[in-house]
Amino acid sequence: MYGELIIKKDNLVVPHPHMGKRQFVLIPLQELEPDVRDPVSGGKYEEILKTLDDQGVYTFSVWDYT
Repeated sequence: MYGELIIKKDNLVVPHPHMGKRQFVLIPLQELEPDVRDPVSGGKYEEILKTLDDQGVYTFSVWDYT
């Protein structure tokens, strides 16, 4: 992502066309920017993330291991 910029060229697409299908992208993105929206659809990634099947991605804290 580059803000709300949408780029579609032969050799470059921003945002990545499949990032909304990947928990390993969306989970950390939600931690950094909880209200971010997909610039193409306008949908909140928070809501998109809820629709995805489990992909084996989880978060942890260093406090979980102390």
